Amino acid sequence: MEGKVLVGTYARNPVVISSGKGCKLYDPEGREYLDCTSGIAVNALGHGDPDWVKAVVEQANLLTHVSNVFYSVPQVTGFFTVYFFYIMRVYLHITLILIVLERFFFLFNAYIFLLSSFVYKLKREFLDFSI
Repeated sequence: MEGKVLVGTYARNPVVISSGKGCKLYDPEGREYLDCTSGIAVNALGHGDPDWVKAVVEQANLLTHVSNVFYSVPQVTGFFTVYFFYIMRVYLHITLILIVLERFFFLFNAYIFLLSSFVYKLKREFLDFSI
């Protein structure tokens, strides 16, 4: 039966989970398991967190789904938050690039200094014909 409804892309554990609280899972017989997985394509938020449940209930009382044909308040207000974090991420990347470039040029200048010192020594030793 399972092969008819699921694509076998991963192995399944032979455990039936009936409930969870925080990072603990329970089977129908009451055995406790530590949930060390984050799921597949989901967040690892734990199970039955009161704040999360409250937020879901509040949102479900307002709006559960809106087609992308329309805008919703979280989309409109969230745009500015997402845009702000995008700008901060770009700023961070530019800062990291500048740090890398600064270190590169520091090492490059040190290399040039050592090379010029070496050339100067060679010049003094081999080209100094003063008697």
